[in-house]
Amino acid sequence: MVHIRSWEIVVDALRDSDSGMRDAVNASKHGVAVRTVRRWRRVYQREQKARGQTHTTVPCPRCHEVSIDEAAYAELFGWYLGDGYLIEARRGVYTLSVFNDACYVELNLHIADLMRRVKPGGRPHIRRITGCLSTSVGWKHWPCLFPQHGRDANTRGCWAWPTGSGRSSENIRRTSCAGCSIPMGAGSATGRHGRLQGN
Repeated sequence: MVHIRSWEIVVDALRDSDSGMRDAVNASKHGVAVRTVRRWRRVYQREQKARGQTHTTVPCPRCHEVSIDEAAYAELFGWYLGDGYLIEARRGVYTLSVFNDACYVELNLHIADLMRRVKPGGRPHIRRITGCLSTSVGWKHWPCLFPQHGRDANTRGCWAWPTGSGRSSENIRRTSCAGCSIPMGAGSATGRHGRLQGN
């Protein structure tokens, strides 16, 4: 089983290694194997390679106050309300899936693009089901952006921008409503609200 360590842990371990800390002590401090510390030193220092799992550490606009593509978020929220759902997977990761009729080729590509814009670096997974396509992306922070589902279940509607942020919650509501009006035609294949029958 692969465990993805945060980039902060990697950087701290490399810093300790540079300061002369023995690999065994360094590994014990950061909860990894000795060979992992040595691999980090080889890959990120000697070979100067970039981190390959950046899609697993994308910061949350709500938790970390980073910017978000508002138009993409608003439209994706509309698709979610129409034929989408969230399911909790392993290790606290949530999978956002949107179902749409397979005949709408351009719209299905657009849904995948929306997911990449809302979660930069995201890798949409497209799966064909009888009569429709399921487009999915995993992220721990989907419930933060769709609060009526998860941690803030008493909050209905999309995430409202904080007062004084200069962002328009009204624009998000208006755009997401427009997204809901797009005819999707996948309901007969996926069941009510895009959830697979039997799940």
